[in-house]
Amino acid sequence: MHSNRPNLVLLHGWGMNNGVWDALPRTLTERFDLHPIELPGHGHAPFEPSWRDLPDCLPDWADAVLAQAPDQAIWLGWSLGALVALQAAIHSRTPSRPLGPGQHAPLDDAPNNRFSARASARSSQAPAPSRSRSSDQGQSRNNSLSTSGAPTSSRAQARSSRKTSRISALILVTANPRFVQSADWQAAMPATIFDGFHSSLIDDPTATLERFLSLQVRGSEGARETLRHLRAGIAERPQPRPEALQIGLDLLREEDLRPRLADIQQPALWLFGERDTLVPAAVAERIELLMPSAQCRSIPGAAHAPLLSHGEQAAKAISDFLLGASA
Repeated sequence: MHSNRPNLVLLHGWGMNNGVWDALPRTLTERFDLHPIELPGHGHAPFEPSWRDLPDCLPDWADAVLAQAPDQAIWLGWSLGALVALQAAIHSRTPSRPLGPGQHAPLDDAPNNRFSARASARSSQAPAPSRSRSSDQGQSRNNSLSTSGAPTSSRAQARSSRKTSRISALILVTANPRFVQSADWQAAMPATIFDGFHSSLIDDPTATLERFLSLQVRGSEGARETLRHLRAGIAERPQPRPEALQIGLDLLREEDLRPRLADIQQPALWLFGERDTLVPAAVAERIELLMPSAQCRSIPGAAHAPLLSHGEQAAKAISDFLLGASA
């Protein structure tokens, strides 16, 4: 039976799976048709061994998710899932159908002046990327995979879906276009923390995941309850593959999507936790410069998991954003 509720794609963070969404507030679960999609190598999601040899597999992870997503949906990405959502949005066209009842997106494929990126106005503000992300490199990578005998059917199908998939809006939860600090980007995590995760992941993956879960709730109101929900949800499904964890850390440490924010046409909400120790809420000030059309909200008392620790406040921020986007 067809539902009139808008589709909501859910992308979890590093080391997690779809079990974490069990604790979503009813405000969201009753309003949307939920489409949780697990990141490659997490939970029950497959993992292509060829990804281990790629210098940058974020486009491939985005392709894998796009292949499973409904034709028209709002996308919510949490942390690493937000990076994947951003990458998918960069490759998608302007929305062509309604978001849902009372939530209307542009009706053609031309850029929407209200929400379109003003690249010329922002190009002088956007920091230079840490490394090149050219389309020629992406084509070269795909050609090399085809000739090496690696599986390509799912990837080809996903790339084809880019032409028809529609991302109506983006909700980016405790995300950062660059997760690691640099000279021109201090609102991020120190590189030493990621180096420590890399080292401990090799020695003891289980302990590393537990440490990461603890960091997500550190400083949050109701931290113990939120941590309990996270542990219970993750335990419902298979543990992530070590290769997927390694690549996920690499993406968090090395990706820099700041210069690409200007390419995103969809309306976007960046949702932060006031007490987040992984993604400082202060990054909102920089997002407002790089992506002036986006909205930024900070949830008081929340850390890295505001949808779980402060579900109703986060749901209200999302509702306010969607109503504003349709006005």
